Amino acid sequence: MTRAALLAILAALAGPEAVADPIATAALALDYDDNIANAAGGRDLVDDVSFGARAAAGWRWMLGDRSDLSAVAQLDGARQARYTGLDRLETGGTITLHTKLGLGGDAPWLKISGGGGWCDVAFAPRDVWYWRAGAALGTRFGERLDVALAFDYEGRAAGHDVDVPFLVRRFGLRGDAYDTQAKSLGLSAVYALTERLSLVAGYTRRAGDVVSTVHIDREVFEASSAITPDPTFGPGRFAYRLGADSNVYDLTFSLALGAHLALDLGYRHQDSEAYEELAYHNEMLRLALVYAY
Repeated sequence: MTRAALLAILAALAGPEAVADPIATAALALDYDDNIANAAGGRDLVDDVSFGARAAAGWRWMLGDRSDLSAVAQLDGARQARYTGLDRLETGGTITLHTKLGLGGDAPWLKISGGGGWCDVAFAPRDVWYWRAGAALGTRFGERLDVALAFDYEGRAAGHDVDVPFLVRRFGLRGDAYDTQAKSLGLSAVYALTERLSLVAGYTRRAGDVVSTVHIDREVFEASSAITPDPTFGPGRFAYRLGADSNVYDLTFSLALGAHLALDLGYRHQDSEAYEELAYHNEMLRLALVYAY
């Protein structure tokens, strides 16, 4: 479907009297992950720094006094400092319906969104089609605090599955380790500390597939639902998929540098518990310059 056809369909859904307003965001980010291989521990733990850039642009249609419909296309990429096999470029888009459930600035709001795209990774077997659908409900308390509850479903389908014949014959383990699905429920809050400085805090409970890269062993065989070679972090390593329950904690300070520009400093801690007490822990830091129009 062409961009013009998509815009025509969205305009028809919005109605003949709807006016389209342009929207755009962009960001530059420096990220650190102390467990980028998502390993359970030991010699498989590796860390890395990446530099990323993101740009998104689209249109928003007002649907009466309380609702709006938006369509956004985005381009997102990252370059790793050490493990260049993880360098990636993503293209995709999102459609979002947002509506207020009452009058006034403190009225609750509901947002429903869906989208997807293609992620091209330097190590080709990691290439995936991805999609995501979700809903969020939020409200404002006073002049400083905004709170939202969100549910998301996401999936990925690898473009290139690589089987290991021995593992298929002996254990029935295919090479589609990057085919994943997950559901998550999250609670977030934004608190205005001053006119320019905001604190963003969040907690997410995630249930679904995780992918880890390790030197293969018997415990991996027992836990995995899929295994494929992954030389991204060195020879003799394999990526495997298994189900896990994860707790994700986010904390970000956002400093407004102007009407459209902000500087964000964020921290994320993630714990995942899987088969036979296999545990995965990640500590992540981000420094980002964000523009919104």
